[in-house]
Amino acid sequence: MTAVWVVGCGYVGERVARAEQAEGCDVTALVRTAQSVSQLHTRNIRAVMCDLDQVSLPVLPMADAVVYYFVPPPPHAATDPRLRGFLSALDNQSRPRRLILISTTGVYGNCHGEWVAESRPAHPEAERARRRWDAEQAARDWSEKSGVPVVILRVP
Repeated sequence: MTAVWVVGCGYVGERVARAEQAEGCDVTALVRTAQSVSQLHTRNIRAVMCDLDQVSLPVLPMADAVVYYFVPPPPHAATDPRLRGFLSALDNQSRPRRLILISTTGVYGNCHGEWVAESRPAHPEAERARRRWDAEQAARDWSEKSGVPVVILRVP
């Protein structure tokens, strides 16, 4: 049975968790609050509480799992310390099989209504888009060092 972790299991994350459960996967959600843990438990989704804003995170038991990462960067940072901290908590024994990072088409900047292909160079203009671009770069760097494939989905 494939292990799946949904990190940041809010509105979209919960739907992904349910879809993965329907496929027979063993799903665990990583959420920030006890209230979220409780809500997910009532919906038959196993949940673990962990605040990614903490300076030191516990080692996360995600060995050989597929991990969906939905957590947004903090609103007032220049980078994404949440994702960087999360990745650093994945030691050699807890590396996932794959990381799927949800980003934004905002990393392309204002394209003035033009069609955008993935080959278009990033040009994030808004602060939020710059934080997401930073997250993408951190994920790519981690992937290169760890050997874990990263899939980046840029959602409009």
